[in-house]
Amino acid sequence: MTRKFQSFKNARKYVHSLQLKNEREWILFCKSKKKPIDIPSVPRQYYTKEWKGLGDWLGTYTIAPQNKKFRSFKKARQYARQLKLKSHLAWVKYYKTYSLPSDIPTTPNRTYKNVGWLGWNDWLGTKKGN
Repeated sequence: MTRKFQSFKNARKYVHSLQLKNEREWILFCKSKKKPIDIPSVPRQYYTKEWKGLGDWLGTYTIAPQNKKFRSFKKARQYARQLKLKSHLAWVKYYKTYSLPSDIPTTPNRTYKNVGWLGWNDWLGTKKGN
């Protein structure tokens, strides 16, 4: 017998009402006895056409890092340099204290690893000749 689930719209509305913040909380909720049987534990497998990600499902609207769209390396580096920060530690302190634009990565060394990354001195403009 095939299980009948609520429509995506109704199921998502219910899940939003739970105010869960992340995948861990969703998994714990699914393992609890509180999850209705007409809400799938793995919604991306059941609602394949409507699925936009866990952030959409939970209502947090966060985007997984691998799905984020960032500025080009050159434009992001230009932004970083205008901050006049002097070190990687200063970069970390900055983004933890102030918020970066959503299209500037907190870990540019990973994001731009294969597309221009030369190191923190180059990123921040602290190398001689920049």
